[in-house]
Amino acid sequence: MEDITVKKEEKDIEPKKRFTKYQKSVATRVIDGIVSTALLMLAIYSFSEIYAGGSGIVTGALLALIAVSVLFQTIFSIGDKSKSKFVINLVFGAVFIVLSVLFFVFGLAYWVLLSYVMVYLASIILNRINLILLKRTVRNIIFNALIIALIIAFIIILALEKEDSHILFSLIGFVIAARALIHIISLSFSQMKLKIILKITRKTFAAEIFFGLLLLIFAFALVFEVIEPNVKSYADALWYCFAVVTTIGFGDITVVSPISRALSVILGIYGLIAVAVITSIIVNFYSEVKSENEEEPKSKKKIEGKEETESK
Repeated sequence: MEDITVKKEEKDIEPKKRFTKYQKSVATRVIDGIVSTALLMLAIYSFSEIYAGGSGIVTGALLALIAVSVLFQTIFSIGDKSKSKFVINLVFGAVFIVLSVLFFVFGLAYWVLLSYVMVYLASIILNRINLILLKRTVRNIIFNALIIALIIAFIIILALEKEDSHILFSLIGFVIAARALIHIISLSFSQMKLKIILKITRKTFAAEIFFGLLLLIFAFALVFEVIEPNVKSYADALWYCFAVVTTIGFGDITVVSPISRALSVILGIYGLIAVAVITSIIVNFYSEVKSENEEEPKSKKKIEGKEETESK
């Protein structure tokens, strides 16, 4: 009895973990979101600064922020199973800091920008190779191999360019902005389970309703292009149909003929109904399907436990 009470006391004395896995993932997503938004904003502002012949302060801040973001990734990768991710982020974080200091010393020197571009692209390639090694599924390998191939093609195009810092930073600025934007989108959908949404579309008629709405938009756009004088092209007709269906109503394109107005009413009503139905289907079935997916592994564990006891 004494041993049991001592063990209980020892358990109570044990220090609690500072961060749970959930808190760590939330903190990572919040910091990633803030840093990615700042990178996107600075990448856009740096274009105008370089082409206006500015001092490069915003560009320097952009490059320094990349170093900070990599170091944040290094800190949050501490304790992960993948040690290679920690080492890659640590090494590139240190290199980015050195290059940022050189940038503030030498300014918009071509060799500094070129070094930063090459190191930045190398960090993306190594991280993608690491992802392939960690998760060797067909989809993961194809996706990351495609990104690596695009980056290598980008490096070849870069090598063919003349020594022009404006062109060089335009290219790297585009890569930084595109990567930041993709990262923001992926973070916003990180908690949305695509498997659950696919399961919902199989159980319900959401896919058929959405497909019917798309067909209606494309068909009505053809009619608007032919009979409506204010619609100059098929692209403008599609833009108008999108504005009507989503009830945004930008007002940049308007219809004046009676037939176009009648079709706009039909499209608007159908769009309201379709969007409302699809939204309600996803909301109602999402929690149900999610709970089913969570119960499946639990039931499997129970069955395995019963089989083990029976075998014993």
